[in-house]
Amino acid sequence: MPNPVGAEADLTTLFQTFKKEHVAPILRAAGLRLETPARFVHETGGVRQGVYLHAQGNCRNSPHRSFTFEIAAWDPQVDQDLPFTGFRCRLGYLKVSSDAWFYLDAGNAQTLGELVELELQRYVLPLLHWATSLQHVEHLKQLLTQGPGQLAPQLRALIPGFGRDFEGEFQALWTDHVSEVLCAAGFVAHEGDLFRTLENGITQAYLLRGVGNDARTFPNVEGMLAIHVPTPAHPEPTLPVRPPVWWLVSDTWVISGHSKHFSRYILAAHTHDRMGAWLRSELQQHLLPFFDRHSRAAAIHATRQIADAHIQRLRSTAQAVLRGQ
Repeated sequence: MPNPVGAEADLTTLFQTFKKEHVAPILRAAGLRLETPARFVHETGGVRQGVYLHAQGNCRNSPHRSFTFEIAAWDPQVDQDLPFTGFRCRLGYLKVSSDAWFYLDAGNAQTLGELVELELQRYVLPLLHWATSLQHVEHLKQLLTQGPGQLAPQLRALIPGFGRDFEGEFQALWTDHVSEVLCAAGFVAHEGDLFRTLENGITQAYLLRGVGNDARTFPNVEGMLAIHVPTPAHPEPTLPVRPPVWWLVSDTWVISGHSKHFSRYILAAHTHDRMGAWLRSELQQHLLPFFDRHSRAAAIHATRQIADAHIQRLRSTAQAVLRGQ
């Protein structure tokens, strides 16, 4: 029988090691000193700055330790017995205009550490470097009063070097990973997508779509596989790629059997290198083999019937739920 007390102790040790290896070096190199086990502080230009590490208490047998950061800047001359009058904001609102937590477990310490280091460098440090005057602190406070949903895009426009270039990362995924893998398999770029036409006239295509909010600060990515089989009604694979000329299927369905869009490749949950390696691996291990298995009309027809039946079941379930309400 598992020992919940021991498991919780293991998580605590893991979390302490994680802070020592992935959080403290980044903040100390930026001039912050450890004031308490969960607070790093710095004073510059008449402004006191703090980075607070908040960890949620874990229920027994929980497999992870959840945590986030809070960034603050204030006038050190203000009496601390008074209500806080400075700027204070959770890291998630700086990134995506909503609270966001990290989840550490024994299996993801290294990859999560790389992500945390990246986000400290791209969100927290530029903000602290900019907020070195009380005038700038006051400006941050005013931005926050306009609503946290507006904060992320305004900070990207205001502070040099602030935030991850998700649009650039999206384009690099396409150029450095998708195009390289698929072009080696005979696909050719045309109008921003990749195509290959087989000897029997079947054309296969791959599209990488992105969706985001706040001027693309938090895009999720979805791959779409498209296949055109010549018919009397549609003898040519016309563009843009869309039904009924093309049969489209989400790579999420191909790989996992699920149909939920934009739920697999979440750029902000990984470093760019990690996401690139993951996408490249799935292209090679799952998506190209799917294309290879569907190089004949009979195979395409059989799988399309399975996919259509799957979609119909989802629709029937949704309708039943609505009727029940």
